[in-house]
Amino acid sequence: MNNPHHSANNRFQLSFMTPGDVPEVIQIENKVQSHPWTVGIFRDCIRVGYTCWVCRENHNTIVGYLVQSIAAEEMHILNICVHPDWQRRNLGTLLVQQAEDAGRQGNAKTSYLEVRPGNVAAIRLYQKLGYKKIGIRKNYYPTDNGREDAVVMSRCLVTPC
Repeated sequence: MNNPHHSANNRFQLSFMTPGDVPEVIQIENKVQSHPWTVGIFRDCIRVGYTCWVCRENHNTIVGYLVQSIAAEEMHILNICVHPDWQRRNLGTLLVQQAEDAGRQGNAKTSYLEVRPGNVAAIRLYQKLGYKKIGIRKNYYPTDNGREDAVVMSRCLVTPC
């Protein structure tokens, strides 16, 4: 696998998530997500071989993460999160680009993701990176009073797709 992306000043580094990273990851997850994943879900993702990334600031504190699956010429971004104090610093872009590189190396032709319709900042980021809305997944996300749909987005990773 290629070396993970680094920001221009090498302030932020990407590496594979380990089980030891999960306690720090879960703190961000619980802070940002309305219905957060559990420690067990993150550990299971690592155990079954999903590609899981952490973004560290100065080789120290985890400030973001991404979980992806790569199979059957498809890549799926399952979870991406940046700590609120570190948002709007292109870390989401850094994580998605790393995931796409890993997807291409895993022979993925297309990347897919789901996003809450109200997550306007995330939708803008994905659009900026070339993702297009391809549909709606009904009753995908849990809410405090039921379920809500997800916007499904995709992007070709290779030409032709």
